[in-house]
Amino acid sequence: MSARSERLRIAVIGVGHLGSRHAERLAAAPAFSLVAVHDRDPVRAEAAARRWGGRAASLEEAIGEAEAVVVATSTHAHFEAARTALAAGRAVLVEKPLTGRVEEALALVALAREKNLVLHVGHVERFNPALRRVLGRVPPPLFVESHRLASLVPRNLDLDVVQDLMVHDIDLTLALVGEDPESVDAVGISVITGRVDIANARLRFPGGAVANLTASRVSRERVRKFRMFLPGAYLSADCAAGIGTWVRLRPGREGRLREALASGQAPPMEELLTVELEADPGPDALSAEHEAFRLAVRGEPNAGVSGAEAVRTLRTMVAVESAIARGTREGE
Repeated sequence: MSARSERLRIAVIGVGHLGSRHAERLAAAPAFSLVAVHDRDPVRAEAAARRWGGRAASLEEAIGEAEAVVVATSTHAHFEAARTALAAGRAVLVEKPLTGRVEEALALVALAREKNLVLHVGHVERFNPALRRVLGRVPPPLFVESHRLASLVPRNLDLDVVQDLMVHDIDLTLALVGEDPESVDAVGISVITGRVDIANARLRFPGGAVANLTASRVSRERVRKFRMFLPGAYLSADCAAGIGTWVRLRPGREGRLREALASGQAPPMEELLTVELEADPGPDALSAEHEAFRLAVRGEPNAGVSGAEAVRTLRTMVAVESAIARGTREGE
């Protein structure tokens, strides 16, 4: 089999902001062949095809020409596009969140299982260089804290900030803790748009872990910080820079720490702690996500986020939104 015939034939459905990023990476990747793009705006589809290759096509034509499909439409259109592709026998990578409704997400997972097809979801922070070597390789954290702040942009105003931004940190938290939360408390307010623009959620887990997540799209600065605390260590990940900082208690220094605390003196932290950087020098997060999808389609081990995992994240996301709505009603 030639190298070209081994390339995964792929189509991108929706070539707006995120879809264009997918198309650009896939067109440049030797393991993929971008064969078609589709968008509800034919002019945008034609422009994308001219820039990155493949051809502008109808939804059915794009799916028909490909082995696999990336769905990067608006969230409300995820379900129909993904269902059409799965029904046609195509593997699907859907941008996050999988859908806006749990019932629709479950239907897609069931259809993929029935057809024995890969259904991945684009929770791309799983592939962030600051975190991708950590997932599955460290004990569950006891406390998680995240701040994801951004300026308001015209796109995604049909979503609230929980779906738009906080969903990333909900997914990371569930993947690291390994449990679904037993309680969810949240507050959120609309600042500029008609939807929630800033939100804070506190998740408590059966094993005792707690997560405090904050997201805002009305900030003057861009912040993507994710911190997790474990016994004897914590990781502060700057997801924007792709660099994490591990701080650990040096082995055998527990006694020295206890002595200093018992004496009432400030512990000599520079002697007691090690500081190491965590940054995977591999591909960028989106390219790594694409490669995981390709491996899954080819039946090989991969780190992609399955549809079933994404449903867990969606359930928690909906629980956060419901908690905010309850608090809003009670405050009226």
